[in-house]
Amino acid sequence: MQKEKAPLGLYIHIPFCRQKCAYCDFYSLPRSDEKMDAYTAALLRHIEEVAPRTAAHRVDTVYFGGGTPSYLGPDRLTKLLRTLRKRCPVARDAEITLEANPDSACDVKALRALRRAGFNRISLGVQSADDGLLRAIGRIHTFAQVQEAVAAVRKAGFKNLSMDLIYGLPGQTMQQWEDTLAAVIALAPEHISCYGLKIEEGTPFYDMKDFLNLPDIVKHRRGLFKHFPHCLLSQFKLLRGFLRRLFGLLGKIRVLLAPADQLGGACGFVDLDKPVPAHFLRNFIAGFQLFTQFVSPPIRALARVQ
Repeated sequence: MQKEKAPLGLYIHIPFCRQKCAYCDFYSLPRSDEKMDAYTAALLRHIEEVAPRTAAHRVDTVYFGGGTPSYLGPDRLTKLLRTLRKRCPVARDAEITLEANPDSACDVKALRALRRAGFNRISLGVQSADDGLLRAIGRIHTFAQVQEAVAAVRKAGFKNLSMDLIYGLPGQTMQQWEDTLAAVIALAPEHISCYGLKIEEGTPFYDMKDFLNLPDIVKHRRGLFKHFPHCLLSQFKLLRGFLRRLFGLLGKIRVLLAPADQLGGACGFVDLDKPVPAHFLRNFIAGFQLFTQFVSPPIRALARVQ
């Protein structure tokens, strides 16, 4: 009897975004469209290099995170996913997620192209249904665009939609938080992930932390279960931002792949306690090795977990 292959989850980091939010400490590059083609080419080479190391597994989860992966455009994303499916043992029923900002997920034609390419789950970064709060945290979309994006995602044929929310925002009242939950639940996503705001060093909010009007985050967290006990809500505080998001949305993930360990596809997997040096992206595009000493011990440990 043939032994079943161990499942494997792949995370592909797309570091580009239109504008960096005031709370964001993820590795991301705003207004860097001119680097997209070179980064895509480097990522394709990297996938080819590491694909043989996935042969003993069955890839049941693929997650394109960022940054804002949807800004890369359907052509580049299709090329990346096509190469992944060709070179890695991606299961037919694998969950393949693309993160998107609402303002970049309103084009039905582009969404249909992504679905035909094999993406079957969209994760929208909503954060709040209050336009004033969205502006205050540096988001560039409105809640009207969220509603438009949800309609476009459904029209394009996606049956699996996830939405991210943040509570404990500066100046956010309990009523605003409850209104956001109610508004998002009304849109009927398959999954909602809720994260408590954490002020990270190196962000604009960190520089403003002594002047921010932060609400009682514990009270907001209790509000999730008091007012919406029927919802599946995720709250994780693991390591740093991308790990919180990754584990919150990918409960099935078994292995985290990091390029410094010659696995996975991204230039964002580096020491979680230090800023990402600017030359990492240049070196990744140029094809240089990203050395293991730049990867934190928790990441190396995760890369061995099955």
